[in-house]
Amino acid sequence: MKRLIFLFLLFLIVGCEKTWWEETRFIQAPNWAPDNKILFLEEIWKTKHFKDWWGGAGIDEMVSEIYLWEVDTNQNYRKLGMVFKIEGRYVGFSYLSCAGDWILISGDTDTNIYAIKRSTLEKRYLGKGMYADLSPDGKRFVYVKPKRGLWIKNIDGSNDHQIISDSNATHPAWSSDGGRIALKKGSLIIIDTLGNLFKDFGGGTDYPDWGPVDSNAISCSGVYDLKGKIIYVIQDTLITLDNITSGWGLKWSPSGSYFIAYDGKWYVIKRDGSKKFYIKP
Repeated sequence: MKRLIFLFLLFLIVGCEKTWWEETRFIQAPNWAPDNKILFLEEIWKTKHFKDWWGGAGIDEMVSEIYLWEVDTNQNYRKLGMVFKIEGRYVGFSYLSCAGDWILISGDTDTNIYAIKRSTLEKRYLGKGMYADLSPDGKRFVYVKPKRGLWIKNIDGSNDHQIISDSNATHPAWSSDGGRIALKKGSLIIIDTLGNLFKDFGGGTDYPDWGPVDSNAISCSGVYDLKGKIIYVIQDTLITLDNITSGWGLKWSPSGSYFIAYDGKWYVIKRDGSKKFYIKP
């Protein structure tokens, strides 16, 4: 009889515990590949919740799965595969660049930098850093070391060296011709690959990204009006793209016809404002 009572009470306690999984999906780090396709990360946060008979509640398990996708401007999506599955924490890669067959991913905090081969999804760990951006030939990348300025490293991990010691240097973008780097350091500036100043454009713009190789121009986001901007480097002129809202991360396609922009969600838009779609696999 006592055994039956014990089993009944155990059934009440265990049987009344409720568990369920929840998924949250994020589109992260969209950017152009040299073939004018858009590469992006889909991060799925999976959490297993519980609520027991005694009123306790919480999270039992946490898993982050990150998938690499590509999409063209006709909205043809292709999942390339899972690149990470990490238990116990979320990851949050927010920067991606592509050159040749290599894809570089990093974050906006002191995160790990990885190179991923587009054709095979082979991964290569490249150390700690932020805002990593590949050179056009895919052989080197520029990145930020927290509180230690701007650095350049080879894609195989060798020849790591500092080019700017200023800890305020951030968001570097390697030019399409391979000879210059745009970045934010109080104002938007351009340097050569040795760290020498080429031009200072002052404040008012954020998150530089170089346009097509023959444009000699930078796309960026407006700090105050949140409109897309184009700065023509040699002419030292700026135009505002009134039909493109981009509070963060305007990216210009290699063809020159399209932009990736952000208005709370990532979207792709033709330069004249037509053919707009949100990235959603």
